[in-house]
Amino acid sequence: MMARKEWSTAFLKRHKELSLCSPEATSMVRITGFNKVQVDKFFNLLREVMSKNEFRAHQIFNIDESGITTVQKPGKILAKRGLKRVGRAVSYEKGMTTTIVCAMSPIAVHVPSVMLFCRKNMNARLMKGALPVLRAMHQQMGE
Repeated sequence: MMARKEWSTAFLKRHKELSLCSPEATSMVRITGFNKVQVDKFFNLLREVMSKNEFRAHQIFNIDESGITTVQKPGKILAKRGLKRVGRAVSYEKGMTTTIVCAMSPIAVHVPSVMLFCRKNMNARLMKGALPVLRAMHQQMGE
């Protein structure tokens, strides 16, 4: 037996701290890798590295990355009742992801953000003005 819509609406009104939301897709690898044993292992290793080296605040960085998809999530549209398939055009069916990477130290020293674009064919002109280390990596890869 399922709860009726009126019951769930009343339940949410009584519990203002709750809301209906869409869950973020999380891979099984991420779920199973994030557990007490693995987190303890990480912090033990971090403690060991920090005690061996005398890092100063400007040498420690928190780095984060986020993926930006090229596929827009289509919103709801009106369609004739009974249609089996209703589509909406998007830029790619499966999509491509552009990654943005940011890094900052505890004393607000930051590395300029980097965006990583997926490319099928590399063009040497894209390396114009790049850091020497990136140009060297590009040449080593033979592209």
